[in-house]
Amino acid sequence: MRIFTTIIAGIALVILGEMLAFYVYSRYTQGGLINGFLGISAFLAIVIGALLFIRYPVHYADIIRIKYRGKNELIKFIMGTFIFIFTPTPFILAVVAFYHFTGKYHDEQLDKFGVVKKVLIEKEIIGRNSRHDLCFSFNHEGKTWGGMLDNWVYHVGDSVEIIYSSQNPNETEWYRKYLEEIKETQR
Repeated sequence: MRIFTTIIAGIALVILGEMLAFYVYSRYTQGGLINGFLGISAFLAIVIGALLFIRYPVHYADIIRIKYRGKNELIKFIMGTFIFIFTPTPFILAVVAFYHFTGKYHDEQLDKFGVVKKVLIEKEIIGRNSRHDLCFSFNHEGKTWGGMLDNWVYHVGDSVEIIYSSQNPNETEWYRKYLEEIKETQR
């Protein structure tokens, strides 16, 4: 019963961590110490929960592998494969779930609260061995917001339209790209 309780506690911690991480992501505009603390708490909850979740299955797989050492290569191979696949699974699932829900949040914000605005691309950030981003700024309700999007088809000095969420101005997208993605999903 203790094993089952530990595994359930691990799953619950991972889910709590995901919920906290999404909360911090969706409220990022507010910043502050509390959001930083919640972000760290979310990370720790996911790591601790995933470790609790994999603790017993991996432990018993090691016992079985040691017990049958030298007796059957197939059992050792199966248990080694089990450990190799099972150990990183909770971590990978946590990242995939977070990516899925933040992408869904981004799309919903732009669909429901999208505002189109013309901006001037001010500078380019060239990442070493990574993507290149274009930076711009815009005003929303008397406050200046900085934006950074991937170097899609634009260049420094171009005047282009973006769409951003009036509820969370950190959620931005190139307007033309946004329209193309809508067309693709309607097909």
